[in-house]
Order: sequence, then structure tokens, then C-alpha cells
Amino acid sequence: MKPLTTLRLALVVASATMVFGMTDAASATVLCHSSTSCVEDWKVGAKLTFSLVKESTLSTTTTGGIPEDTCSGSSLTAEITNTGSASATVVAKGEASGLTWSGCTNTTKTLTGGELEIHNIAGTNNGTVTAKGFAITVLAAGLDCAYGAGAGIDLGIFKPGSEGKDGAFEINAVMLRNSEHSNVFCPETFRLKATYTQTGATALFVGGSSGTVICHNTTGTSCSEDWTVEHIASLSLVKNSAATLSTTGGVIEDECTGAGVVGKLTNTGGKGSPVLTVDNTNLTWSGCTKATKTLTGGELEIHNIAGTNNGTVTAKGFAITVLTGGLDCAYGAATGTDLGTFKSGVEGLDGVLEVNTIVKRNNEHSNVFCPETAKWVAKYTQTTETAAFIRAS
Repeated sequence: MKPLTTLRLALVVASATMVFGMTDAASATVLCHSSTSCVEDWKVGAKLTFSLVKESTLSTTTTGGIPEDTCSGSSLTAEITNTGSASATVVAKGEASGLTWSGCTNTTKTLTGGELEIHNIAGTNNGTVTAKGFAITVLAAGLDCAYGAGAGIDLGIFKPGSEGKDGAFEINAVMLRNSEHSNVFCPETFRLKATYTQTGATALFVGGSSGTVICHNTTGTSCSEDWTVEHIASLSLVKNSAATLSTTGGVIEDECTGAGVVGKLTNTGGKGSPVLTVDNTNLTWSGCTKATKTLTGGELEIHNIAGTNNGTVTAKGFAITVLTGGLDCAYGAATGTDLGTFKSGVEGLDGVLEVNTIVKRNNEHSNVFCPETAKWVAKYTQTTETAAFIRAS
């Protein structure tokens, strides 16, 4: 089946990490004609065009690796609706008719278009890519199975080519089933792999400058005092709430009334993004309905959301195991998982991180019969007694 609906090219300048987040926040991003400076950037109305690399194929498989659909041709056209700036990211809109497929082993078509967003990767002319709103359907084994980007899916990285032309975009992403347009027997997730190349004649570099810092103040042109290396950040579950792990169909597998995170700042940000390191003993759980423990720690990275003192959150490297139904099922963020948004509290204290994300099975520590994905929902509050405002540097 080919859930090409994941083509929600929303090139996002965001990186993030597991409990505090890694998302190359909505920091400064613009599309440039030069790799050194934007003397002329891309304007509203300009079209981004990509096509499948020559003599390559686009494939969709189950997340277990079983091939479902292969296409020898595909193209994407999107029109820029926001050029980006020092405090915003680039957004391009793609119509359903602008996402095409050919030479496919199964009947494949685009149901709905969506948005593309582009975010600069600090220190480079590359950009991370995410898609939102796209939906694609594939007729396989007599079933109509639709998959898409929904509220957003990370796709991969766009790298400019020679002189900004012939840039390549490699996609390796897991997409979720679009229940509205799918047969109930279709798999809940699919993996899409493809390499697209830029086909426009205009040079394309992804430029950016701003980074992220954690500040003690909300006003002024810079941090009067920012967080320094080895500063400790701590979060705990909001009182009278619970952290839940459920199937993507909504069946709750585990519920904990207590959870905590303690991380040490190992990178203060600046032109990049702040990074918090959390070891396995500092990601804790209590009052759980199932035996729950942290197997491995990981990194947290924080990125400012343009025009605010808040930050997006992503996790990398974490692995947690839950004993459910007699099976040890482990889930984590080995390659990075967007978690949610951290919102600064009054005077920078009591900020809240709302987690609502899909985590993938960790095959090394899981029984083969465990679900491939699970949904993690939780609300954490800042317990550190130091003001924390997420600001652009």
C-alpha cells in the first residue's frame, strides 16, 4: 500500500528532544538564491517543484518491512504563501493536483493537498522537512487504504545541490492511517521511502540565523542572564493528572499518576539550540497500572517558537518498557520524536509541557507481538526554581 500521504513537505526548521523538546523552533528561515547571503530571496507565489530521482522508485511498506506499493514516478509542486523572516518559517501550499504518482504497482492517488514548511538547520544551507494535511489513498488487496500527514509528520532533510540546483530530499517516514478514507482492516501505520530532486531552474538554499536560549527575563533585546552549562532543569507530572500510553486506536495500555524528568544543560544554545541530557535514572514513573521503567536516557533539545517565550519539544535516544498483557513492550525516541510545546509560566516559573505524540516500538527490547506504535499523552509542569523563558537568540 502506498501511503504517500506523508508527502506533507513542511520543511521545518525545528529540532527537538524527548521531554523538553527538540525542534529547530520557528527560528529565522528564508529561501535564498545564494549560499552566503539572501541578496534575493524567494517571494510569495514562487513555486517549489520536486520529482522522483531518475531511475529510482518510491516505495511504501508496512513498518515491519513488507512491500505494499512501489511507484517509478512522482512529483510535487507547492506555492510559497509565507516567505519566512527573522521570526517566521517558510510555508508553501500544495494542492491535491500538485502531488502526482505514476508507474505504481497499485492504484494510487492524492485525496487532499496540504502545507509544506521549511526550517533552516543551524550552521548549514539545508532544511528539515515536515508535511501537514496531505492524504493519499492506495488500492491494495481490494482495500482502499489512505495515509497522510495529519497535523504534521517529519519527513527528512533537503540538501541543496551544486550552485543551489538539483537539491535532494530523502524521505524515510512513518505515516498514520487516515480513518476517514480507509478500510478498517488497513494497517494503522506505513513507512514511505523515496528520494526527490529539485526540478526548478532557480537556485534554492535554506538560510537562517536565529538560535534559541533559555533566559531569566522576557524583555530586552537579549538575555540579561541566560541558563549556563550544567544548569539543572526538572519537570514533574501536573498534580491530579496522569500520563497514559495507549494504542493509536485509543485503548489505554498503561496509566501513571506520577512521573518526573531531570536534565542537565549540556549546550546553552546561542546560534544553535539548548540541549538537556537526561540519564535513565532521571526519567521516572510511579503509581502506574503496569510495571513501567526507563531503559535508556537521551537528549532533550529546545527551540523557540517565533514571537513567543515558548518552545517546541522533541526527544532522542530514550527507551521505556511496559509489561502489559504478559509482554514486555518498549517504546522510545531513538531517531527523534516531536513531543509538544513548553509554555513558560508566570515570571518564568511553573511552565507547562503538554506531551501528545506517537512513539515507536523499540524492537531490541520488545516482544514481537507488541503494537508497532503507541500514543503517549501527559502534562508536565516545571519544578525548577529558576525562571525559564524560551527566547530567540
